[in-house]
Parts: sequence; structure tokens; C-alpha cells
Amino acid sequence: MIAEIKKEQQEEVKFKANCLADLKANKRAVMSKKDQSGDLSATVDKIQRRMATLRDEVAVAKANIASTKAAVKKAGNARRVDKAELQRTVADQQATQNILKKALEKLQKFYSKRSALLEVSKSSSKQRKSKGASPVMALLETIIAEAGRLENKAKDGEAAAQARFESFVNESNNVIENASQEVAQKTEKAALSDAEKGRTEGDGARADGEAEALNAYRADLHVKCDFVIKNFDKRQMGRTHTMEEIQETIATLAGMK
Repeated sequence: MIAEIKKEQQEEVKFKANCLADLKANKRAVMSKKDQSGDLSATVDKIQRRMATLRDEVAVAKANIASTKAAVKKAGNARRVDKAELQRTVADQQATQNILKKALEKLQKFYSKRSALLEVSKSSSKQRKSKGASPVMALLETIIAEAGRLENKAKDGEAAAQARFESFVNESNNVIENASQEVAQKTEKAALSDAEKGRTEGDGARADGEAEALNAYRADLHVKCDFVIKNFDKRQMGRTHTMEEIQETIATLAGMK
């Protein structure tokens, strides 16, 4: 009987040691899973902030594309109006020159014939009339020259305006192309981040599940171990007393023989 009690003592010592070891290991495992879950949660938050930034940047880039396209359209409309006006100016000045050149040619022919007649007749009265032709022709020449200047100015203005418009369009196209590339790249990054977020959330859910399982196992350990751990010393001392009493009883019986 004493051997059985000793065996129980040894088994209980081993049982307590195993319980304490299991509880300690479980506690470390639960803390590790909590740390892992916290880290994964922080990573999800970081990914979400990154995705929000990417969404904002994509929205800004798209707005930039839209506003640039609107500016190009507005500039194109203004360019068409300006071009039509300059073309009208050129046409008006060309028409003015053509009309006045024809008038000047007629006057030149007229006064050329007059001059020939005056040379023959030597008429003083006609000479006085012929002298009035020169200021008229000079005025026509001045007006023709001014019309030519205005024509050239309009052409130069048209060329300069067209060059500025083409430069603006080229710059705008570069802006649109760069913004479009930014939209494509950041949209792709957002998609990759979303996939990463899904994986991380899955890892977090698994870590939480494992932590719950560990907590459940810890509860089972407490059910199995708490009584023994709490009453270990008392139970050990009780068995010791029991063995001592048995030994005393045996000794007493032996002395009575």
C-alpha cells in the first residue's frame, strides 16, 4: 500500500510539472498569437492608409486630365475664332489692295495718256489739271502699302498664335499622358495593395482563430490542473502522513508479536 501511495505521489509530482509546463507554454503561445494578430492588424491599417492615398492621388490625376482636356478644348475653340478673324482681316486687306491697285493702274494709264497729249498740245490749263494726279496716286500708294502692312501683321499674328496653340496642345498632351500613366500605375498599386490587404486579413483571422483555440485549451488545462496545483502541497503532505501512519501501525503490530 505504501508503494502505491509513493507511486501516486510521484505521478502527481509529474502531473503538476506537466501542467505547469503546459500552462506556461500555452501562455507564451497565446501572447505570441496576440502579438502576431496585433502586427497583422497594424499592417492592414497601413495598407488601408496607403490605398486611401493612392485613391486620392488617382482622383487628383483624373481631375487633372479632365481639366487639361477642357482647357485644350476651350483653347481650340478660341483658336478657331481668332483664326477666322485674322483670316477675315487678311482677306479684307488683300481685297483693299486689289481694288486700290486696279484704281491706281487706271489712274496711271489715264495720266500717262494725258501726259502724252500735254506734250503735244503744250496746253497750260491741261498742265495744271495734270498736276492734281500725283497726290491722288501717292495717297492710293500709301493706302495700298498700309493694307499690305496690315495683311502681313495679320499673317504674322496668325502664325504666332498657331505656334502658341500648338505648343500649348503639345504641353497639354504631355500632361495628359503623364497623368494617364500615373492613373494606370497607381490603380495597379491599389489593386495589389487590396490583394495584400485580403491576404493579411486572412492571416489575422487565422491568428485570431488559433489564439481562441489556445485560450480554449488553456481553459481545459485549468479544469484539469487547477485542483491539483492548488492542493498539491496539502495532498502530498496527506499522503506522507498516511504512509507514516501505516509505517507506525506496521511497527506496532510487529512489536506485539
